Amino acid sequence: MREFSILVVEDDDADVLLLRRAFTRASLRESVHFVRSAEKAMDYLEGTAPFEDRAKYPFPNLVLVDLNMPGIDGFQLLRWLRTQFFGHGRPKIAVLTGSCRHQDFEHGHELGADFCLNKTTDLNELVAVIKEMATGGKSRVSRPEGFRVQGSGLRRRRGRGS
Repeated sequence: MREFSILVVEDDDADVLLLRRAFTRASLRESVHFVRSAEKAMDYLEGTAPFEDRAKYPFPNLVLVDLNMPGIDGFQLLRWLRTQFFGHGRPKIAVLTGSCRHQDFEHGHELGADFCLNKTTDLNELVAVIKEMATGGKSRVSRPEGFRVQGSGLRRRRGRGS
């Protein structure tokens, strides 16, 4: 079994800093790679330059995608991900949004996101959510729409295989 690896697609410096802190607190810092655009995420996932060395840039088990980015946005990246075949299997997908709009969560779900995470979540809750996503744990509260909710931040789809 391959080591757990996370790819974060985030263009905002403040959000990158917050996520780095959360990954450090969750003891996952060494297994996290950051890219600043959907285009770079596509290169990373396809293993094209400069990401061809899979020892240095392992294929992720989890991809966190900012929905609101310049150029190709997170929704377009999700559409692209749905059309791709990866020999390692499909990574879990979590969308990141600061908008708190239910439509963003639902649209992400329709495009294949396994989790939706509100970026306004406090750091302690964010650490708990990241640990849950990394371990494949279950959220504590269910919603009939097919997402599960933890606090105000995490929403997770039901029925997805590992």
